Amino acid sequence: MLKEVVDIPAIIGGKEVRTGRTLDVVCPHDHKHKLGVAHQVSEKEVQQAIEASRKAWIEWSETGWRPARPSS
Repeated sequence: MLKEVVDIPAIIGGKEVRTGRTLDVVCPHDHKHKLGVAHQVSEKEVQQAIEASRKAWIEWSETGWRPARPSS
């Protein structure tokens, strides 16, 4: 795996978002060794993530805390 360079998108609302604005992800013990490229987000993507989390909260808040009983 050290030979791969992984593309790391942001995940917003369960979807991969690639902005084209990237930064290198390197080994913590060898900063010259590139592991991947992470996509940075802007205010636009942050707002999308906030909206996605609000929608997810509504659905999750209506979900019961007890697991459903399997039907026999």
